[in-house]
Amino acid sequence: MKRKGTSELLRDARPQLARWASSSRGRTILTRVLDPAVGSQLDQPGDDLDPRRTSRRRIGVAIVAVAALATAALLIAPRFLDQLSIGPAGVGAIDVHVKSDLEFFAPMRLAGGAIEEVHNFETVDDGVKASTAVVVAKVVDVKKTRMIHDVHMWGMTIQPVEILSGKLPEQDRDKLTVEFLAGSVDPADSVARMKEDLPKGLAVWFLISKADASYYVLSSSQGLYLQGKDHVVNPIAAPGSGGMVTELESRSRLSEVAETVRALR
Repeated sequence: MKRKGTSELLRDARPQLARWASSSRGRTILTRVLDPAVGSQLDQPGDDLDPRRTSRRRIGVAIVAVAALATAALLIAPRFLDQLSIGPAGVGAIDVHVKSDLEFFAPMRLAGGAIEEVHNFETVDDGVKASTAVVVAKVVDVKKTRMIHDVHMWGMTIQPVEILSGKLPEQDRDKLTVEFLAGSVDPADSVARMKEDLPKGLAVWFLISKADASYYVLSSSQGLYLQGKDHVVNPIAAPGSGGMVTELESRSRLSEVAETVRALR
């Protein structure tokens, strides 16, 4: 039997994940996972998940390969870096358009109105202020991370080239993991396939962190930008997102996005 490609695997998973995310239990877990105040107790299966206790909270979801990005968090370190020693990113490298990179991220795009997001940035300044750090980085690995309650998580390991804004703890200056929500199905097969098709170019990532785990999450679906053929592209935001997405996609080169963020720090 012919193996499914990455895009097929991700697209097949989206309807199932969308149904789960719209269920009472799914909404509750997402709220808990994405709440910046929630720490390691998320890993305790005995936690009370009564949806009535969280029904008033808005669920923020930054997209992922299987439809939505889930948060897990940054391990607080005593020492932070404002700028990587190897930055800034070279203009030539950051402005290279790699068609297969856009194809890799395309299945992660959130359908319009599928899930309400906490963060909807009207301007780049809003996005920068809401982010722990904005970095230029390359994807170097994909892996399973952990389970939160009965939900599988997976991560995309990225290698920062430059910190455009914000701070990172020293242990994350070489590599860090952006965690994603896989849903109720073990993502091992999808992860193995994705390892074969890793993006080759650079991207700008708007990252946020939580309090007590060594993972990051995109600030929202507005938080990822690649070099397109003729202009900058956000491959995961819902169509018609507007705001920061419209502003940054109007740039011809990804290096212009980097320069815009640098000027705001």
